[in-house]
Amino acid sequence: MRNIICAGILCCAAALGLGACETKVKKIDACGDGVLDPGEDCDGNTLGISRCIDLGYYEQNGALVCNDDCTLDVSVCSFSCGDGQVQANHQEDCDGTNLPATTCAQIGLGGGQLSCSETCRYDVSACEGAAVCGDGEIMTPFEQCEGADLAGQTCEGLGFWGGALACDPEDCTWDTGPCEAFGRCGDGALQGAYEQCEGVELAGATCESLGVFDGALRCGADCRYDLASCQFITQLTAANLHACVRLSDGTVRCWGDNEGAQLGQPAPTDSVVPVEVPGLAGVVSVDAGSFFTCALLTDGTGRCWGGGTGGQLGHGVAEVSVTPVTVSGLGTIVRISAGYWQTCAVLSDGSARCWGLNQYGQVGDGTIDPRYTPVTVSGLAGVVDIGTGTYHSCALLDTGEVKCWGYNESGQLGDGIADHADECHNDDCSMLPVTVAGITNAVALAVGGDHACALLDDGALRCWGDNGQGQLGRDPLALPESASPVAPSSSSIANLRGVFAGGGHTCVLWYDDTLRCWGDNARGQLGDGTTTDSHLPRQPTGITNVDHVAAGSQHTCALPKTHDTVWCWGRNADGQLGDGTLVDSLVPVRIVP
Repeated sequence: MRNIICAGILCCAAALGLGACETKVKKIDACGDGVLDPGEDCDGNTLGISRCIDLGYYEQNGALVCNDDCTLDVSVCSFSCGDGQVQANHQEDCDGTNLPATTCAQIGLGGGQLSCSETCRYDVSACEGAAVCGDGEIMTPFEQCEGADLAGQTCEGLGFWGGALACDPEDCTWDTGPCEAFGRCGDGALQGAYEQCEGVELAGATCESLGVFDGALRCGADCRYDLASCQFITQLTAANLHACVRLSDGTVRCWGDNEGAQLGQPAPTDSVVPVEVPGLAGVVSVDAGSFFTCALLTDGTGRCWGGGTGGQLGHGVAEVSVTPVTVSGLGTIVRISAGYWQTCAVLSDGSARCWGLNQYGQVGDGTIDPRYTPVTVSGLAGVVDIGTGTYHSCALLDTGEVKCWGYNESGQLGDGIADHADECHNDDCSMLPVTVAGITNAVALAVGGDHACALLDDGALRCWGDNGQGQLGRDPLALPESASPVAPSSSSIANLRGVFAGGGHTCVLWYDDTLRCWGDNARGQLGDGTTTDSHLPRQPTGITNVDHVAAGSQHTCALPKTHDTVWCWGRNADGQLGDGTLVDSLVPVRIVP
């Protein structure tokens, strides 16, 4: 075999007698070819250095990326020796000409002038009493250590997650090399064993995945999840076939039936998960009605949306509005309640206003005429809360009394009178407020479909009206209805802190934050795993630590004290449980954010 040595590719054909040769020619070094060439910091996704600390920076917030000219974009890096700022938390004494002390005397080393070293430590070589590295004595603040004496410092004490701190024998400063292998919060690298997050790196977590309702998760300065930017639920309401929540940013989410556009979305498409009500912000509270919803804003005005064919939106027009409209002609509102066909509000002066359909006198102005804008409820003063049922309304006064007006065929006005002088379409009613009998120390009020309850200042409960399903807490066979307040038959219903009334059921909260419900259970709204009505209290399965409850027509929802989600149970034919399905649940299920 003979050796053939060629300087060019022509020898391939000439020397070997071949018609053609396959050759490989190295491309000229070029930025953008994805290969890290001499003189380039990076090229595309190829980085010579991935950590700001390797470039002399102290902190990193995000990943390093490559510029189009193959230089590193160091905008995510911050603070370094040489930036002119003294970073005391990164063991700098000085930086360039920035010297907190300028003379040796200022730091206790006699005569002479100080200067700043390249490592941003005082250069004390010109001082009369200069520290001597290696003499076995730590001369603070110029020396951090001496030999094995680290002055009690550790890697963890310097913010690293681990490692064995050493002393640099050249200048008696801490040698953090062994610490850096473990990393620290702010170095741009997620240390999964010690950190939940790092800068913008959240390890795939979201507010929702952490069990919080909504929002944009952030990483805190301690590399732990900062939930402050997540949206918590601050208030809960439920009505006929839908429910809503107010979030901590003042917006509203609703779910369930949307026949009247009560979700703030075009009717009639229901939603099995919460959707935001567009164009609504600065909400203080929200209240769900039959086929409409109302909200109180921070400026004291009211907004209503959805089915308003009875005038219950309060803006002067009997119509459906998918967009929240302003309630007309009111002063500062402090409470708002949306009923079946009527809406009522308490003003800051203690008076009450109502509007909407009024066929049974539920607006309380002495007539049965529909009211498309708010009118004053006659004879009321000192009102602190108000509630609306199917065709009746009630108010809690600052005296502890309760007044009710409207439909009374089931005794829901509670004044002990079964037949009033007023007749509304051949049914008994009162077009003006009447006093609920025997109640003088009420502190809370709950108005249901055709019944109502008052919580007294001693934690006792009194209810009146329809009891066909045991919603008053009494055996419906013995007491199908009551025109006067009665106490529930169970002695356990005492020492309460909250009461909530639904279409045909009632729920209460104890001071231990546990929940009990009784009454209609045809669709599982008592949450005890059955569909059996009960006039005795039943505890919803698996739910404790409850802060607030909202009871709809045949479903119930609860807000835990963590305010991070909502649990609902009962009827779900319209998606009112908010769990993404249309399946009834006899036990609490969690809504889908």
